[in-house]
Amino acid sequence: MLPFLAEEEGGHHEAPHSIFTWLWHRVKDTSLGKFYRFDDPHLGQFWFDAILFSLIAAVILLILASAADFVISSRTLFAGCRFG
Repeated sequence: MLPFLAEEEGGHHEAPHSIFTWLWHRVKDTSLGKFYRFDDPHLGQFWFDAILFSLIAAVILLILASAADFVISSRTLFAGCRFG
């Protein structure tokens, strides 16, 4: 088990800071943060980080898929044309 999650190894340790720590501090005490349990003292920040990193990965994959689709469709569109 990770040492910062194991309470029997010296108590509760603060979660490591990520690029979303400042946003988590703002969201954790709102009604949305309480609904999704971002205010949980042990796993709230980990849960928040996991959701946001997953959203970023999903957006990047959507952009890459759209770019790949555009490249493939433009190659088949201009396959029979000769330029120059």
